[in-house]
Amino acid sequence: MTGPLSAFIEDAYQDTLSLMTELRDFLVEVQAAPEDAEASETTEVRARIVREISAITRNLTEAMAWLLLQKAAAAGEITGKRLKAAQTDC
Repeated sequence: MTGPLSAFIEDAYQDTLSLMTELRDFLVEVQAAPEDAEASETTEVRARIVREISAITRNLTEAMAWLLLQKAAAAGEITGKRLKAAQTDC
């Protein structure tokens, strides 16, 4: 890959990968933390947190899928026609 667009794609890929790794580490910490019996969070608040984490995970996954398609196209691993077809499937 060469050129400014390729550099952008690579930088965005590395940033997205870093964010996904940090999210995974955060979720591991949250799951490992003991349940606080005196927590003031209601069931509704916990449900909102789970919904937001799910949305973040989905958005990062979609971004990563798009970036991987762009990298594959730039490297000549897939054709432009196949790239367009894959992007319409997403």
